[in-house]
Amino acid sequence: MSEAAEKKLGARNSMVRNVLSNWATQFVFMVGGFILPRLIGDFTGKESLGLWDLGWSLVNYTTFLAMDISGAVTRYVARHRSRADWDSLNVAVNSCLAILSVSFGLAVVAVLCFAGLVPVLLPSVHGAALIETRWMVFILGCSAAIQLPLSILNGIICGCERFDLRNAVRVGVRVAEIGGMIAVLLLGYRLVALAGVVLGATIVREGLNYVLAKRVCPQFRIALRQSSWPVAREMLSFGGKSALQSVSRSAMYQTSAVLVAYLLGPAALAVYARQRALVLHASRFMNQYAHVFIPATSAVHAGGSDDELRDLFLLSTKYALYIALPIVVLLAIMGGPLVHLWMGAEYQAPLVLAVLAIGHLAPLALRPAFCTLIGMHRHGIPAMAEALAAVASVGLGFLFVGSFGWGLLGAALAISLPITLGGGVAVLVAACSAFKMPIAEYVGRIVPGPMVAVAPFALFLAAARWSCEARPFVGLAVGVGGGSLLLAGVYWRWVLPDSLKQRVRRQSPRE
Repeated sequence: MSEAAEKKLGARNSMVRNVLSNWATQFVFMVGGFILPRLIGDFTGKESLGLWDLGWSLVNYTTFLAMDISGAVTRYVARHRSRADWDSLNVAVNSCLAILSVSFGLAVVAVLCFAGLVPVLLPSVHGAALIETRWMVFILGCSAAIQLPLSILNGIICGCERFDLRNAVRVGVRVAEIGGMIAVLLLGYRLVALAGVVLGATIVREGLNYVLAKRVCPQFRIALRQSSWPVAREMLSFGGKSALQSVSRSAMYQTSAVLVAYLLGPAALAVYARQRALVLHASRFMNQYAHVFIPATSAVHAGGSDDELRDLFLLSTKYALYIALPIVVLLAIMGGPLVHLWMGAEYQAPLVLAVLAIGHLAPLALRPAFCTLIGMHRHGIPAMAEALAAVASVGLGFLFVGSFGWGLLGAALAISLPITLGGGVAVLVAACSAFKMPIAEYVGRIVPGPMVAVAPFALFLAAARWSCEARPFVGLAVGVGGGSLLLAGVYWRWVLPDSLKQRVRRQSPRE
């Protein structure tokens, strides 16, 4: 095997390893995301669960100050590391640290403002519950603020393509955090103590990330004197484009939650947040798949291989649709029984979940395309499109929920319609333009295969759902169990590449 072929195979194996590691980590986070809301609801009540959801929605606004500088660190660490240019690597990292140190100060001010706004946003909450909510928001906000300057560590680790080591730290700390939160609830403590556990876990995780960053990139040094304003401007320009997309996406979700809490109350937010949580788990799952293509694309782009970039774009988005489509179908058809099993009948809103899931199909499938554009530094236009979609979402939210009185369904529509256009159609147009490929050609090459492959799975789920209408848990078990086996058979026969199937066969125990 030639040196170039060995290098390409090594890069492919590295991406597979990173994707699997990211998915395993996301599975642990997803399990925690299922366990904790149920326990919080059971131990403290639906209204307190809604207050917890609102607290996170407010605090998540501070993440906007990150401006996706961590993504810039990832790209430029990968770029400079591939050239062994350690001086430029440290200038880039420390310039980003200088920017995020300012963001930290702004975040602390914002957190104090959010804590002060709690009585305005929750006019129906008074007394001890109001005081508790304000302290919870403050503590969660401190946790979020700490992560801003320290996010450079995550960028370094990802830039070195050691997602597996980063994920080992994340999983270990997350498991300990979940255990601590469960212990707090069992001991009879409430939201403020839960927020304290989150803050403690953040401090431990970032300390471990520092140790890990030094291990995978020993040439890295924290020295603000190496920061450079011209380099900082370049990082802001790069990060600002991708931050515009992530900030806009987050603004849709957080503003929608705040709007529901304000107009419909904390209890309604608890119901809405559970439907949204399932879709967000799917989004994070796809993000873990797509994020590995940023450093990979950056390294390939630095080498000037246009054909390899085009192949990476087509392959990554093709398999993204194979992954995203069954998830969306499952949530749209079996959403009601899933939420019933998870949280109880009072939290069900199957139509709301179906609207959210279908609205996210295009953004989920095209997430690798956006990450490829980030690696090429050509993500400005789709990021701007999503910003416009976020503004439209806020307007639609007030219209659908406030004026038309459509309740939670209106809130779901106010997200789904803009995100399909901003996070789906706009990314598709930008990616096809970057690779000089007609949209019709791309759709014809990518879409039919997954649609045909997933159709039997969808039909099986629908048959199980409606044939067991009176016994939803039976329908869920039969549909998911039988449908998954059917889908696995189809994917093994027609979807998985021969190289992967051969690897599975080699690792299977032989009789």
